[in-house]
Amino acid sequence: IFDTNGDLICEVLEDNGSDGNEDGNGEITIVWVGSRSNQKHTFLVENSMTAGEMKRMVWMKFHGEEGLGLGEKWHDSHNMVRLPGGMVMSDEGKALKGYGMTVSAVPYEVSFKIGLAGLRTLLGWLYLDAESSDRRLEEVAEKLGLMVEEGLEDKLLAQVTNGTYNPAIRQSGTYFLALAPLGHACLRMYIIRYLSERPLRDDEFVYRVRLALRQEELDVASLGFLKDDATEEEARLVKNARDAGDSYAFAFECLLGHLALTAPYRLHQIIAGFGFARPLPGT
Repeated sequence: IFDTNGDLICEVLEDNGSDGNEDGNGEITIVWVGSRSNQKHTFLVENSMTAGEMKRMVWMKFHGEEGLGLGEKWHDSHNMVRLPGGMVMSDEGKALKGYGMTVSAVPYEVSFKIGLAGLRTLLGWLYLDAESSDRRLEEVAEKLGLMVEEGLEDKLLAQVTNGTYNPAIRQSGTYFLALAPLGHACLRMYIIRYLSERPLRDDEFVYRVRLALRQEELDVASLGFLKDDATEEEARLVKNARDAGDSYAFAFECLLGHLALTAPYRLHQIIAGFGFARPLPGT
């Protein structure tokens, strides 16, 4: 496989196309669009090459043989997409022609976008990295559309449904079904951060996270917290959530979700009481 300058980029030893259709085989023009720079680079390739070979070819073009170990991790966290429209070419054993890239006078544009696994890794790294800052994490979240003007999603939903959804009509009281997942996510974040500071094997890490989040564990933690540490307001919220017909674990996660929105300092204080975070000054 050669680029437009005639330089050898990658030698394809085997056609591993999985569509089994030999019609439309031939040389096609691929315009690779840099996912960050938006710079374009042209490749002339056979459309019988696989999507995985295409990804490796691009890596070698810009990074060479060195760093292929890093490249494998990069491959795992990025998806190749065909533009326009963003068709995800997720089956890396499938030939390019299997994605409709047959011989044509019009070049095909391809780019790489970070996948879900890579996105989670990036956000986790930004949160934990001592040299990064919460401001940088906030900037990335804003770019991803995770932080929008309050009420904007309600307005968009009302427009999409032609007014069937009316944001002015809201259920009164506390919406526990929304608080519980938020509380669960907060608790899981603290546990993962605690365990990530203590080297573990991958399988052990996953097991210990799941163990700490079992309903039985949270039921016991909730009852102990109510007995020894809860304020009157916190105990009332836990009781109301419990009366909604679920477990003490559910009620405790509702409390954590509520505190994440209203009193993050108190949330940290409670988690620290269970040993999953360092106490804050003055507590």
